[in-house]
Amino acid sequence: ERVWVSVEPSTDSWTLGIMTYAMLTGSHPWSETGSDCQSYLRYQEWFREAKGPSDELDVRTEPQTGSSRKTSGVKEAGREEQHPVAPQFASFTPLACSFFQSLLDPRPQRRGQPEDALSFLGGDWMTEKERMRLEEERKKSSGKGAIKCVKEKEGRGER
Repeated sequence: ERVWVSVEPSTDSWTLGIMTYAMLTGSHPWSETGSDCQSYLRYQEWFREAKGPSDELDVRTEPQTGSSRKTSGVKEAGREEQHPVAPQFASFTPLACSFFQSLLDPRPQRRGQPEDALSFLGGDWMTEKERMRLEEERKKSSGKGAIKCVKEKEGRGER
């Protein structure tokens, strides 16, 4: 029996955001979108602090100072508001953080459209520190020959 499900563009947006995160990091930003998932709750907190209740910037929020947590700057009325970045997004640039906040808005009706992702292309997405860490990781794993090993197994009919 076939089950028909309506899929809205907001679902595509959410999926695009999660898949992009997974491709860049090799993991998911959170295990589930539930009230007991700490990483998702931190994301929601970051989202609420950076955006107001009606998807406008929250002009009541004062810039945070003296914090050791990474912040994302959002321009508002000529000054920059600082909001702590959710830990799982700390390795991304403000451009990438804006991309994720657009597509991963907890409110489906407020999510950016999948085609809006094109406007985020062309800039840096990972911080310099994260790029260096990833490059070192690639260098360490490049000598292991994982692909060669897989091809040898396939040649022997193994998986």
